[in-house]
Amino acid sequence: MKRVPNSMSISWCSERPCTRRTARRRLVRRRVHRPNLEAGDSSGVIALAVAQIGVHPVLLLHLTTAPDNTNNALALAFGVLIVTLIITGSLWIVAHLNHNMLPMHQMMQMQR
Repeated sequence: MKRVPNSMSISWCSERPCTRRTARRRLVRRRVHRPNLEAGDSSGVIALAVAQIGVHPVLLLHLTTAPDNTNNALALAFGVLIVTLIITGSLWIVAHLNHNMLPMHQMMQMQR
């Protein structure tokens, strides 16, 4: 592969020099057509994600129903509670922002 001068440098040009325009055309031709995903196609991924949520505490955190794992289970439950409170609180605040804001024409009058 020959080196092209810096003003025309594109790494995927072959033996003959090419400009950015012709290199872009070559790149567009190489794109692969991907089929459109439908709504039901993601259900398998969601099912695997739910299964992973169930498998991780057992295999990675070694949580069991034994009496000596009570502290670990309570710590995990507390962490889940805190994360849930933060996420739901953030969503609640964002959902009510529009209701609590002044209408745009009143904001414009206040700025004058």
